[in-house]
Amino acid sequence: MRGNLSGSGPAADAAPRRGYLPRPMRARRLVILALAIAAAFAAAAAGLPHTPAGLRELATAGGAFSPLIALGAWVALTCALFPGTVLAAATGLAFGAALGGTIACAGATIGGVLAFLIARRAGRADAEHLLGDRFAGLREKLERRGFLAVLAARVAPGMPVTAMHYVCGLSRVRLRDFAAGILLGGAPRAFAYAAIGAGLSGGGGPNKLLLGAGGGFILATAVAGAVLARRARRRSGAAAAAGPRRPIGGALLALARRARPGRAAAGAAG
Repeated sequence: MRGNLSGSGPAADAAPRRGYLPRPMRARRLVILALAIAAAFAAAAAGLPHTPAGLRELATAGGAFSPLIALGAWVALTCALFPGTVLAAATGLAFGAALGGTIACAGATIGGVLAFLIARRAGRADAEHLLGDRFAGLREKLERRGFLAVLAARVAPGMPVTAMHYVCGLSRVRLRDFAAGILLGGAPRAFAYAAIGAGLSGGGGPNKLLLGAGGGFILATAVAGAVLARRARRRSGAAAAAGPRRPIGGALLALARRARPGRAAAGAAG
């Protein structure tokens, strides 16, 4: 009698643990999150202008409030996986290299943090449960070298950055390390692409100085990303105790590519 009152016994043992969710339900929640992100991306891609003139007209339609409106759009479109390079060039086209680069840098950082928090709140527990050991290696590396891992991935050539935000949110990397990594890693490219956009906006033809400066910054960040990825690969190879391990940048790149619209839903459903 006492065992039943205290919550022990066969009936209590058979009851589901608090917070327990079966695998199909966890997979379904991740699919819903992936579909929502894909729908936002499709809506943004279909609704935005596809010409520099159209983007500039849209960005400056708010008059004196246009910079704030552009910042809000940056944040929302970053969560919708819209390419940051296009957004940075558009803000530079509309507001010039300095203001446009500032808006791009702030919007990319705030939008990345918001996407990170969405993934952490909506899917981290489900991803850890479903992926199990396949996710443990990346999680361990991010916990051990969170800031450097995010920084290396942010500047790595070919990294789908907007998807990386969600991948990091599914891990246990600390928010402050993530925010610092994407800010320091993304600022050079944000200003570089804004400078390119500003260089294309001159009424007297392209501004070769701005175009050259923007291209130089992009090349420099690509080289820096390659160097960081190489160092991470060497450190991972030296620290591996049992067999080769994928470096942090490579692991994030692989997961971020899988999280692209259309692939994330299929991967979670499988």
